[in-house]
Amino acid sequence: MAATAKSLFRYLTPERGFDLIRIYLGVGLAVRGILFLMDPTFIGNMLEGSSSGALWPRVIALGHLAGGVLLAVGLFTRLAAAIQVFPVLGAVIMLHLREDLASENQSLEFSALVLVMLIFFACFGSGEWSLDHQRHHHRAATAPDRAHLT
Repeated sequence: MAATAKSLFRYLTPERGFDLIRIYLGVGLAVRGILFLMDPTFIGNMLEGSSSGALWPRVIALGHLAGGVLLAVGLFTRLAAAIQVFPVLGAVIMLHLREDLASENQSLEFSALVLVMLIFFACFGSGEWSLDHQRHHHRAATAPDRAHLT
């Protein structure tokens, strides 16, 4: 048992922690997208002044769903995170800044944390537990050796 725990902790590095946070963030955004698709009136109430009231809630919901799935599997991570920044920033500005910082549900703090994590992954990308990493290594392994051409 002790040997198993030691071998498990050997793989728990800060990089794996960032991978797990990215996966959790992606699953959370995908679930939020599904919930928004099931009840688009929630976002629609926030966007009441918008001229295209029925379109934007669905676009935001589909963006959360698709971007969340891409973040969770680590495919096109930087792009997926960067695209998610805009709706989350809009939610922080339009909805959560109206609330008091010491509100009961603490949704401003949570949305700001999600925003910061999205900016982090948009800047730094995904880790080893991602399809981006697998694609990069597969491309490097199958690339022709060009050293003999020079």
